[in-house]
Amino acid sequence: MSSQSADAISSAAAYFTAPRKGLVWRSDVDPVALPPGGDFTPSQRAILAACVELFADVGYAGTSVRDIASRIGIKSASLYKSFASKQAMLDALSEIGHNEFGRRQISAVLAAGDDARDQLTAGVRALVVMTCEFPRLARIVNSEVRNLSPVGFERDQSARLQSAQITRDILERGLAQGVFREPDFAAVTVVLWGLGVALAGWYPYSTDVTIEQLADSYADIALRIVGAHGR
Repeated sequence: MSSQSADAISSAAAYFTAPRKGLVWRSDVDPVALPPGGDFTPSQRAILAACVELFADVGYAGTSVRDIASRIGIKSASLYKSFASKQAMLDALSEIGHNEFGRRQISAVLAAGDDARDQLTAGVRALVVMTCEFPRLARIVNSEVRNLSPVGFERDQSARLQSAQITRDILERGLAQGVFREPDFAAVTVVLWGLGVALAGWYPYSTDVTIEQLADSYADIALRIVGAHGR
């Protein structure tokens, strides 16, 4: 880990714990960014972009349909032409976030080759890059699970299990290859997830670190956690 990256990460607590009103959003991060794709109309994406900002900063429970409509300059009743309910908007954001990360994680790991160390590095880098590009979406996906519909919750849990299984497969492969020490699979998965959740909270307000530096640093941390060796 470079000293510059280490210094940036060591200052993360200041960003994460300080009142957000006193912090300035990074100019190179779109505050309402959503991944491309998905079967959504332009109107639906505009509504979801408003939800990204409101749900992340005020919370799902603290946001009304009127708040969302006001943010994009339409009447509340008009929202229901695009989504059946506020919960349907949250479900859509959860689905978008999980689909995009699932695609990135699988693609990164498959492209990394057969070495479990490279696969773990690729998976963690995918997590960091996705979180930094879409920090508010990442916060919503991970903090509003209890407010999903039953169908949305089932989809959320399925996506998390798939992601965790990919990580477990990598760790087991590393054990078989003799490059990882005996890891606690569940603990490693939770730790990596927790690192990503915290990153979404402070990265948008940081000024002294790049996504690439963080991706390198977090990958190095992950390798240390599993006791990677042989290089």
